[in-house]
Amino acid sequence: MADAPQKPADPRLAHALELIAEAEKLTIPGDAASLGRAAAHAEASIELLRAFVGSTPTPEARNLLAAAWMRRGVVLLVLNLEPRLPESIRCFDEAIRLRRELLAAHKHPALVHAQASSFLGRGDALARQGGETNLRQALASYDEAIALLDTLPVRQSPQLMAQVIAAHGSRAAVFEALRSPDAIAQAVQVHRGIAELIRGTPAEKHPDFRLHLGAAHANAANLLLVGDAPTFDPAAARAESDQARIAVEGLERDNPVAGEIAIKARRGVCRAIAALVEARGNGSAPREFLNAMTDAADEALALARQWEAKGVLRFRPLAIELFAFGANLYVRHQTHFFAEFVLDNLDPEQSADAFRNCPEMHGLATTLVADALRHYERDRMITTATKDVDRQIEIMQGLRHAAERLAAVKPASG
Repeated sequence: MADAPQKPADPRLAHALELIAEAEKLTIPGDAASLGRAAAHAEASIELLRAFVGSTPTPEARNLLAAAWMRRGVVLLVLNLEPRLPESIRCFDEAIRLRRELLAAHKHPALVHAQASSFLGRGDALARQGGETNLRQALASYDEAIALLDTLPVRQSPQLMAQVIAAHGSRAAVFEALRSPDAIAQAVQVHRGIAELIRGTPAEKHPDFRLHLGAAHANAANLLLVGDAPTFDPAAARAESDQARIAVEGLERDNPVAGEIAIKARRGVCRAIAALVEARGNGSAPREFLNAMTDAADEALALARQWEAKGVLRFRPLAIELFAFGANLYVRHQTHFFAEFVLDNLDPEQSADAFRNCPEMHGLATTLVADALRHYERDRMITTATKDVDRQIEIMQGLRHAAERLAAVKPASG
């Protein structure tokens, strides 16, 4: 939905509109030089339009002036310099004031959308300033924006629906920034609301909105595992993580955002089940729990390896966390699979996409393999009377092979 009006007949207003449009184009690159020029164009349009409105305060001119103020606010927001944020807020306030007067006379959909956009920009600037007072004001701005957008045919417009989802996502981020247990609970509700907004609509099958859906479920799962929040619920977190995984299924190997959601969803499964095990109090984990955790860790690491092989390296911290989780899980509960798990992830001879030059993973694996070998070679006596002697010998052979391979692929910096 276009916010800018049609080209005015008056040449002065037409020139102002050209300046605003040029400022918008220059905002897109995001570099300092382009943003400086964008700011200059926006300021020039404001000066021109303020003079025009002073003598001829037509609705058309006032709407253009609001657009100029909003554009300057956006430029200052994109500059992302903390000292300029108050000025960005002032620009959005001016745009809001002007359009509020216009909307009192006529609630044209384009005016409503433009007003909502100004409230969203104001909310973003306040949120970046931080501090409880600013964050609370940011929430109020987002609420104003959402209330306006809800008067428009959101479900018939992918652009509007994406904007509403982004607005709710911004609200959730502010609640998280407030950090209180009640605010975390509010954030969970917001993420669940985003999922509800998408479910049952044509957007649910659209790849872009499937990413929104997956992110909403993954974010809710993460917050449901915050220990001091009233919403702490590992079982619900596991369910949300499963929904996140399902939402992006089929996209995770081709779209890096979907890949990130899929990896985090599986991490959520691991963390949720670990919390459920801890809640049992006796340290035991049902076989179903162990299998679900190892499967989730294996799948997440395989996906991270695939993306790293493509040159996408940003999943490495997640992979290190999941490798540590999986390695400790295997060595304690499924030692017969531990050596395979290590080599699948670290040995190029076993997996062409194995993680290379990762001292964190390599160091942990080396320590755990050595400890496991000592356990079998020193602390356990294998005789013909030993139960499962063949399996224990097989485990020792696997661990020795893993130790040899780890030595062969030791990172240069390790």
